[in-house]
Order: sequence, then structure tokens, then C-alpha cells
Amino acid sequence: MGLLYRRRRPLRNAAMLAGAGVLAYQAGKRQAQETEYDQDPYEPSGAEPSGGGMADQLERLKALLDQGAISEEEYRAAKQQVLSR
Repeated sequence: MGLLYRRRRPLRNAAMLAGAGVLAYQAGKRQAQETEYDQDPYEPSGAEPSGGGMADQLERLKALLDQGAISEEEYRAAKQQVLSR
């Protein structure tokens, strides 16, 4: 009987599994959108909301200087401003 036995309604079962997958996908997508809107886009997502410590700011300035985004004079002025705080 094993070879003659056919599963009943294989398309229906596959469609039900696919429908459940679609619902789970949409629920996850909706959840991601809700958490995205909860975050303030102007606040950095780092551990420190104030923008980091002095060492972090100096590292960022050095990286900008190395990339060529700021000049040597701008780097010195910004570094002096960070150190004077």
C-alpha cells in the first residue's frame, strides 16, 4: 500500500505553508518599521548620546584628516577646540 498511497491535497498543504510564511514575513517587516520610527534620526545611535568622549572625537578628526576631508589647519583648530573643553 505504500507505493499506491498518495498524499491528499498536496497543493493545499503547500499553499497553507506558503501563506503562513508570508504572514510571518509581513509581521517581521512591520515590526522593523515600527522600531525604525521610534528612533530619533538626529540622535546618534552610539552608547553615549553626547557624541562620545574626547578620545573618540580626536580619532574622528584624525580619520577625517587622513581621508582628506579636512585640511591640516582645520584639524588643528578642531583639535584645540576639543582639548579646551
